[in-house]
Amino acid sequence: DYPYREHEVPFGGGNLFCIFSDGVIEAKNEEGEYFGREGVKRILEKNAELSPREIIEAVLEGVERFLDGKPLEDEVSIVVVKSKGE
Repeated sequence: DYPYREHEVPFGGGNLFCIFSDGVIEAKNEEGEYFGREGVKRILEKNAELSPREIIEAVLEGVERFLDGKPLEDEVSIVVVKSKGE
């Protein structure tokens, strides 16, 4: 019942693919600021050389630091895929 768009994107050596639920970008701190896509982008850029597991851990730690003890209000799901090729 829902229209979906299909896109093809080249995925080659050294590429990183990350999908995440809205609970990540909508994490809101005490000041009412959202972690946002930019928060995820900064962490991915800084940690792109790590393993997928380590990248996921870095994102979760980044959200936790951003919230500074405030609990999440939504579920969080993250998937990271990296190409091993050059």
